[in-house]
Amino acid sequence: MNTLLDAGAGAAPAILKPLVDALCSAKNPLSAERWLHYPGVGDRLRAIATGDLALTHEAFSALPRSSSVTYLRELLMATGLLPQRNPELLKFDEWTTDLLSRIEASDDRQALATYIKWHHRHRILRQLDSGALRPSAWDAARQQTRTATDFLNWLRSRGSTLAECTQRDIDDWFATGPTTRLLARIFMTFAIRRRLCPSLRIPTPPKASPDAQPQAERLALLRRLFTDDTLPPINRVVGLLVLLYAQPATRIAHIKVNDVTVRDEQVFLQIAEEHLPLPEPLDRLITDLIAQRRNMGTAANPTSPWLFPGQRPGRPITVNRLRDRLRDLGITRSSRVAAFNELLREIPAPVLADLVGCNPGFAAARASTLANDWNTYAALRAARRTSQR
Repeated sequence: MNTLLDAGAGAAPAILKPLVDALCSAKNPLSAERWLHYPGVGDRLRAIATGDLALTHEAFSALPRSSSVTYLRELLMATGLLPQRNPELLKFDEWTTDLLSRIEASDDRQALATYIKWHHRHRILRQLDSGALRPSAWDAARQQTRTATDFLNWLRSRGSTLAECTQRDIDDWFATGPTTRLLARIFMTFAIRRRLCPSLRIPTPPKASPDAQPQAERLALLRRLFTDDTLPPINRVVGLLVLLYAQPATRIAHIKVNDVTVRDEQVFLQIAEEHLPLPEPLDRLITDLIAQRRNMGTAANPTSPWLFPGQRPGRPITVNRLRDRLRDLGITRSSRVAAFNELLREIPAPVLADLVGCNPGFAAARASTLANDWNTYAALRAARRTSQR
């Protein structure tokens, strides 16, 4: 390391000592050595050592985007050499810059930049400060922005612009394309409010009830996760959190070790404001998992706070990796819907909404639907018993 980072004094500069210490003390030194030989890594480290690459976020944002640049930036934040910034916010800002640079029409580019700044970024920053930001918000913001871009390009293809948009344009957009076009509603509403386009009527999409996995299938999955010791412990823990508590993968990924506590030999898991007592064997599985967490042997995660540490410095496992594990078990969105429906029979809708991270209005509406379904079922059963007498 001293040779690699030598700036002419025969050793690495003192300012880089935290980075040197982290790399040299990694539990898996081979991982650190392999990373140092990745293309461009050594050159960037030497540039930092000589002062050619400033230790600032602005300097790193100016570099060509690559996974190795992102990893180095996150490692420098983890070792205190760069100020802490939310990695997802950094990636979102870089993605935004790249998207806007590809838009030729200046008025479209300005409209999108205003929308991103004052709708998505403003809301994200506010929710980051309050701790209310859901991990899925980043993908939602990107998808809604991409659809807004598609809408502006579509208008151009018709010889129109946002400022000249008519009600017929709006109606044709929704009538002639896939259902994903509904995501443009948010941009359209924003544009009308900001007077970037005429005041037009934006249709409200119909709300469909989500399909639930049959209860027999859910119970079979639960039995397997409770009893099959050949499954990886991480898969069993993640699967049980979905099937028992209807937790989304986005929230599971962000569970921290200190969310798990033990009182009077009972293991509790804090989710939102609730401390849930865990049943056997989930209590044992989750405490064993803490003692044997993955991805702890590199310079990136020697003191990771996450229950499921990821491969990136200071970051938890990615949501996509968790979803792959769930998919391998046969656990799908319908499995989580079934768990959600079961919990609604036992927990008030506002409490459950906070527990699973969904809209309270959705939870209340779903509870009402399930209550009506149950009342209809009970009435039919009573009528059938009466007719059989």
